[in-house]
Amino acid sequence: MYKRVTTLLLFIAVATGLQAQNRDPKDAQNAALQGEKLRNVIGLINMLYLDDVDVEEITNNAIVEVLAELDPHSSFLSKAEMKQSNESFAGNFEGIGIEFNVLKDTLIVVNTIKGGPSQKIGLHSGDRIIAVDGISIIGIDKMDVHKKLRGKKGTILTVTVIRKDIKEPMEFVITRDIIPLYSLDASYMIDSTTAYIKLNRFMATTTTEFEKALDSLQSNNTVDGLILDLRGNGGGFLSEALKLSNHFLPKGSLLLYTEGGKVKREDVHAFDNGKFVDGKLIILVDEESASASEIVAGAIQDWDRGLIIGRPTFGKGLVQQQFMLPDTSAIRLTIARYHTPSGRYIQRPYEMGNKEDYYMNYMKRNSMKNAAIAPDSIFKDIPDSLKYKTLIKGRTVYGGGGINPDIFVAPDTTLQSRFWGETIGRGIVNDYITKYYDDNRRRLKSKYPTFEKFEEEFEITPKMYQTLKDEAFKVDIKDEDNDADDLKHFVTLQLKALLAQKLWTTTDYFRIVNADTLTNVVDIAIEEIHKME
Repeated sequence: MYKRVTTLLLFIAVATGLQAQNRDPKDAQNAALQGEKLRNVIGLINMLYLDDVDVEEITNNAIVEVLAELDPHSSFLSKAEMKQSNESFAGNFEGIGIEFNVLKDTLIVVNTIKGGPSQKIGLHSGDRIIAVDGISIIGIDKMDVHKKLRGKKGTILTVTVIRKDIKEPMEFVITRDIIPLYSLDASYMIDSTTAYIKLNRFMATTTTEFEKALDSLQSNNTVDGLILDLRGNGGGFLSEALKLSNHFLPKGSLLLYTEGGKVKREDVHAFDNGKFVDGKLIILVDEESASASEIVAGAIQDWDRGLIIGRPTFGKGLVQQQFMLPDTSAIRLTIARYHTPSGRYIQRPYEMGNKEDYYMNYMKRNSMKNAAIAPDSIFKDIPDSLKYKTLIKGRTVYGGGGINPDIFVAPDTTLQSRFWGETIGRGIVNDYITKYYDDNRRRLKSKYPTFEKFEEEFEITPKMYQTLKDEAFKVDIKDEDNDADDLKHFVTLQLKALLAQKLWTTTDYFRIVNADTLTNVVDIAIEEIHKME
């Protein structure tokens, strides 16, 4: 243990010294001295402290505290966090291929992942898994369930399943395999000539997924417009954001540049003519669109390539470089800033070592009251140093705080309800629709063999709505503001969309939601794209 920790701290000291050496030899010498000091402290604790301590834990805590004194996005990832992060963005993991929820201590299959081992052997949405390899998992912690179900490709496990309408438990033998993860939530024709594609993050497979979706839509339709939905997309791989931007801008166009105190400016250009260089383009963003999403939106806006519609984005414009540590943990250290093609700095203001205020200010900015304020009024007193011009039309755009949309759409303040917020947050809505699907799956599939028939004919009945409310009342959620029924239309819309997702795919969830007049951002996007020449 001591040797491993010493190696870790020596690595940090040497790496820090090498970075500092680029500026001043005295900085390098001081960094090495401070690294040696920290190494000595940990070594003394390990050898002489009166009680046993977890040396790895206190070392990790020390690194976290050091990075906390820097910007809000420099961070430390433990071994477990690194493993989870790699799986989230690599595009796959190894396991049995199900999405699940735990309802009343029982694991319920929400969906089987298309092409995964669970789908192949016949597991269904609504199945209840009560045991793994003969050992009950009733009441087991959700993280422990993940550990039991995931495993190396080719390894085998047996699950015991209870299925509605079948009296005896069933056993399924499943061979674990590589399970694909997807960043594309939806792709479909939102009208006769306009495609809609929604991406939830930027991972290793994002551009490939986008290309396949667009090719499929173009092969069956005349696509002259695209609505790219990046709302809620918190970013991911920079390389994928750049490859995606390449599909919309001509070869040679500057996509972004990075620059830092110890890192020279580096320009990135479109390397080829992509699949959608000439079509009409609209990008939807909101306050949760960050980092890679902002890079795409910023490049499109700066080149006057399309319209950005929605609300101001998060404002993350710092470049992190990942440094692996000897025990497979890592630090992500901020080394530069992102700039859009016009020169805008995306990052919103922050105070060194004050991450709490950074995120509190974000929450304050995006409270219902403040998020409804048109950004033009916010930017009217902005200094000239943060004003930039787009590269084709010379429109004024702003730096220093995310991407400000060309068309601002305020959040619908009528969709706020403490009762429904708590009901959704505690999983009651999802539990209810899961149970309803489980109880009615055969009837629904028989009566509505296609999505189109379901969309046209199925309605959430008053009885279903009231039953859902009653489920909330059972767990003592109170309608103290007497506003629950004000959102009846919104809630029934969500129930219908969630049911469509269980019957078919996530795309069908968005087909239901986006077709409703409540989603005014999408309505505005469709209207604007038909105005484009």
